[in-house]
Amino acid sequence: MSDLNELARRNNPNYTQVAGLIDKDLARRLRVYCADQDITIAEVMEEAITDFLEKKQPKQDTPPSSGSDDKGRRSKGDISSS
Repeated sequence: MSDLNELARRNNPNYTQVAGLIDKDLARRLRVYCADQDITIAEVMEEAITDFLEKKQPKQDTPPSSGSDDKGRRSKGDISSS
């Protein structure tokens, strides 16, 4: 993906930035892989997160709930911070 496309993502309200800390060796391997494949880390992250969630949260015919039960508490599977 070109730098222009990356800039377009930054300015697109349908995208948001996420961050996390990972092992240095894993990060280095990821950067090398992305450079070799001419893809961005964002593309790899989006694909990896999509695959992870599809595996962990099978598709449902109904839209997901708001994440709260009827008493306003977070559901067991909610990963939002408190």
